[in-house]
Amino acid sequence: MSLEIGGRAIGAGHPLFVIAELGLNHGGALDHALALVDAAAEAGASAVKVQTFRSDELVSPACPAPAHVAASSLQEFFRQFELDEDAHRAIRDRARQHGLAFMATAFSLGAVELLERVGVDAYKIASGDITFHELIAACARTGKPVVLSTGMANVDEIWSALAAARTGGGTDIVTLHCVSAYPVPAGHDNLRAIATLHATFGGEVGLSDHGTDSMTVPIAVALGATVYERHLMLPGHDGVDAAV
Repeated sequence: MSLEIGGRAIGAGHPLFVIAELGLNHGGALDHALALVDAAAEAGASAVKVQTFRSDELVSPACPAPAHVAASSLQEFFRQFELDEDAHRAIRDRARQHGLAFMATAFSLGAVELLERVGVDAYKIASGDITFHELIAACARTGKPVVLSTGMANVDEIWSALAAARTGGGTDIVTLHCVSAYPVPAGHDNLRAIATLHATFGGEVGLSDHGTDSMTVPIAVALGATVYERHLMLPGHDGVDAAV
């Protein structure tokens, strides 16, 4: 039986499962987030994904904001993008009205509890949390599929993350190749890593794409990708992912 997210089958012989990542591009505004969901549906995405966090749990208050960000600290910067439980429910409802799966990246154990109350179809583990085994296991214990991003991880760290998911009872796991550069420099997509992930770890594999070359999509599929993730931004809006 094929892995499924939101009733959509994932695997060879099925359409590419495309995740539209809202990221921080909603600016913390629910109406903008809903407009992004509408745009994702119009573009033919399979799912939309949000990021679920509390800034005071995500970063230290002493962590300075990047030079190009107008904030007193990184914690203050992230606070403006927090989505509360009601916002999660509204985004979930809009996604399902369009027939899209609803996914989320959980950045804390408390986020998993919130997302279980809301009802998500699958969990994403961000590359930076690939060694956060307690979080990975908590997501797996929900019985939902877990999509694991592997940016900057080595083989041993990926094996350990998969072991943590399986310890939590996870069986439906997708590993995504990811280059943690925004955007990915030309010629550094390293797409053959997709085939390496499949050969080494098995299961479904895919690409979390931060590049600027649209040819990465057909190449990724040719190398075995069955899942593709891409950040989404509305035309004319100065989202966090806008070029600077």
